[in-house]
Amino acid sequence: MGYKIFFLFLILIVIPDICISGEIQAILEARGSEKADLRAGDIFEGVLKVWPFSTYHLEEFKKLEGTRIINGFYISEVQNVRYSKNNQEVLEIYGTFSILSTKLSNNYVWKYENKLIPVTIKNINLIHTRTDTWKFKVYDQGEINYQSVYTRWAVLLIGVMLIVLGMYIYQRKKKIKKTQEEWAKFNERKNQWIRYFIEAQSREDYETIFKTRKIWQSYFELEDENMEEFFTILNQCQYKKDWSDNDNDAVRSAFNNVRETYRTK
Repeated sequence: MGYKIFFLFLILIVIPDICISGEIQAILEARGSEKADLRAGDIFEGVLKVWPFSTYHLEEFKKLEGTRIINGFYISEVQNVRYSKNNQEVLEIYGTFSILSTKLSNNYVWKYENKLIPVTIKNINLIHTRTDTWKFKVYDQGEINYQSVYTRWAVLLIGVMLIVLGMYIYQRKKKIKKTQEEWAKFNERKNQWIRYFIEAQSREDYETIFKTRKIWQSYFELEDENMEEFFTILNQCQYKKDWSDNDNDAVRSAFNNVRETYRTK
């Protein structure tokens, strides 16, 4: 007995709505054109006329923005909602509409809340194409999250800056390392020459120092008078087949002064 009462109550609720929705009807038409030829993806300015709707609040219909009103039609912007000047029972919804599909239908039905409202398409000619029109994506321009867009650009910019900074630091470190390595090789070669000067004892050592002077002089910045004196004395003796004791003493004495200079470098 209880379930019968429940079903009776349900029928009493549903039947009035069905009757009311059966009385309501609507027309969707394009504005500014006697007949508009439209394809999937096209956008047009239109008006949806619904009647009788005299008891509804106008602001409620602003919520239609960004919804699919009937099969194949999407309203991306609600521009104005008002009652007709000629008939106060006719509600006119002005807006921007998009064509999602050009598949023709004999019966267009608009499901508004719990009501099924038949809709007649007026002065709109849908041109069917082979495109799979149901794959079209419609974006509501009014709902773009600009803060999110700015955040993405900011993250991208910061990312690029970090990459550039990272490359700069890497190149800088690489250059410093290369400089350090070159400087270490320079000092190592310089120390080799200093050791050679300190250990030089024979005529062959002195003549080698004289012949390679253009090489090792690049490692020492100071002008050395002792070295010039050594070069002068050595130049006087180096072409002799044999050196006398005086020659050996003169060259050794001159180079000892040089040796003391480079021993401290």
